[in-house]
Amino acid sequence: MYLQPRIYGLLSGLVILLTSGCGVSTPRAEHMTATRLGVSRTHPYSVNVQIDESIEFEQKHPESAPFKSGESRGQEVFLEALRDSIQQSRIFSKGLMEEDADYLLHATLAEVTLNLAGSEITYTLLAEWKLTQVLAAKVVYEDWISKSCTLGISDALLGATRDTATWECAARKSIKEGLQALSKLEL
Repeated sequence: MYLQPRIYGLLSGLVILLTSGCGVSTPRAEHMTATRLGVSRTHPYSVNVQIDESIEFEQKHPESAPFKSGESRGQEVFLEALRDSIQQSRIFSKGLMEEDADYLLHATLAEVTLNLAGSEITYTLLAEWKLTQVLAAKVVYEDWISKSCTLGISDALLGATRDTATWECAARKSIKEGLQALSKLEL
C-alpha cells in the first residue's frame, strides 16, 4: 500500500514527460526529403525551385513549432528538402539551376493545420504546386496537395521533437506526392 502513491507519482511524471516538450525542436531537411519516389519518368530539362514565404501564413500559424525557430524556418527547410528530393530522384535530369532553367517549380505553403487530440499530434499541410515552362511562360501543371501525418506517444518521441517529426512527416508526404505527379507529366 505504501508503494501505490509512489507508482502513481512516477506514472504521472512519465505522462507529463511524454506529452510535453522542453523547447522547440528545429525541423531538418534530411528528415523531410522524399526517398523511394517511384518516379514514372524523368525529364531532360533543368528546373528552378521557389517557395512562397508569405507573412500571412506566419500570422495564421504562430503556434506551429516548426515556424518558431529563428535559425531555420519551416518554409526554408521545406524548400531545401524539395530541392534535395529533386536532385536525388533525378526527375529533372539537367538538375537544379538558379538562372536560365527550362522550368520553374513554385510551391506555396498555403495552410498548415495543427491538431492536438489527446496524446496524438496531427499536422495537415496544404500546398499549391505550379510548374511553368519558362520560355513559353506557360503553366504546365498546377495542383493543390493536402497531406497529413499523425504521431502519438507510441512513436517514442517527446513533446517538441514529436511535434517537429510530425511536421517533417507531413512535408515529406507532400513532396513525395508532388514529385510523383510531376514525373507523370509529358513535358
